[in-house]
Amino acid sequence: MTKAYELSTLTGTQVLLLSVSETGLIYSFSTSKLQPLVTQQRGKDLIQACLKAPTVDAGPTS
Repeated sequence: MTKAYELSTLTGTQVLLLSVSETGLIYSFSTSKLQPLVTQQRGKDLIQACLKAPTVDAGPTS
């Protein structure tokens, strides 16, 4: 989480970091503009939908 904060500070960007434990607990860091994604119900629902979606293999990356 510290590195996400440092990245946003150094580059002046908005950052949202989500980390999900094996037991399903969600830890987050977000800058002010992205805060509603983790605090408002609509954002929480979006995160849950993404986590429940089947994993898609994107194939090899270059």
